[in-house]
Amino acid sequence: MFPLAEVERNLFQYDAHRIPGDVHLHYLGGSVTSFGDGVRLEDGDQVVILWSGYGRELRNLIERETSAETPATRAL
Repeated sequence: MFPLAEVERNLFQYDAHRIPGDVHLHYLGGSVTSFGDGVRLEDGDQVVILWSGYGRELRNLIERETSAETPATRAL
């Protein structure tokens, strides 16, 4: 867990995040808690975020990369 003061310092260091009247929603910790709970996303799964009062839901389909390209590697 990160203290709120540290999260605020990191997020609001950027001018684009300090415009009066703007609102930013941040989803923190999802990957850490999901991984710890054994959640694994697979091809065809959907990630859906819905908050009442915030309009339409955000929906992302998980699709496995089918590219024949080889991933970049780092020389050790």
